[in-house]
Amino acid sequence: MKIQQYDRVRYENNPLAEVICQVRFPFESSLADGLPDKLSTNLHTLGYTQRSEEQVFSISIAIPPIPASSTDSVRAPTGKIFHLSEESGIFKVSICSDYLALSCAKYLSWDDFKPRFIQAYDVLRNLVPDVSPSRVGLRYKDVIVRESIGLDGVPWHELISPFLLGPLGLRALNDDDQDIEDSVPSSVMQSTIRLEDCELLLQSALLRSADGDKTAYLIDSDFYVENNSPELLIDDEQLNLALTKLHHSAGSLFRRGITEKLHAALSPKPI
Repeated sequence: MKIQQYDRVRYENNPLAEVICQVRFPFESSLADGLPDKLSTNLHTLGYTQRSEEQVFSISIAIPPIPASSTDSVRAPTGKIFHLSEESGIFKVSICSDYLALSCAKYLSWDDFKPRFIQAYDVLRNLVPDVSPSRVGLRYKDVIVRESIGLDGVPWHELISPFLLGPLGLRALNDDDQDIEDSVPSSVMQSTIRLEDCELLLQSALLRSADGDKTAYLIDSDFYVENNSPELLIDDEQLNLALTKLHHSAGSLFRRGITEKLHAALSPKPI
């Protein structure tokens, strides 16, 4: 299927909380426990000067009885994720033994974001030539906060399309027009959708503050392509084409997922 297309816009009241572009590849041992010095240096040159590490644990549970010679089967493999971010903290490159990702906490435009991802990916490809990518994904996390755009108290069904709302949709559980937000402490929706050019993992959720007084709505869309042929992602032209397709689908999905009222409140500007 194909999502209905819309004219591209840029929102002055941008609801994007995070954008992530990730490329996955089979396990690469040289990235499991340490980051090659040259890789770190080249990313530092691109402006990613702040470094941190995250330990990853994988727990394996074996059901007894276990033969004495099989103790290796229950060892828990570990690994590290290396994070290199700009001093501002807006852009961050994360690398581990099976993926590289670029995340952005203050998204401005695709023309700014995509070249940064390709730059970081090129650093990896040049220094770890055995990498054979199998998946590329583009993920957008939009968080709608009504108070910040002058829509305090407006029911979610007037702002978000029904396919994302579940029980919060108008007349979802009965024929009344009453807003039932107070009756839904939590709501999480998840779907996997086959689109014309890619796959989509779509999640939406009602977010509540710790005291329960304020709510926000999350639209989390992860567009991706997978391929057993590495040429799809190694070839620069094919990689650019794949990223362009994912980006177009993402823009259409968000516009399809919100109403005209919310669209107007986000102050769209033509691109």
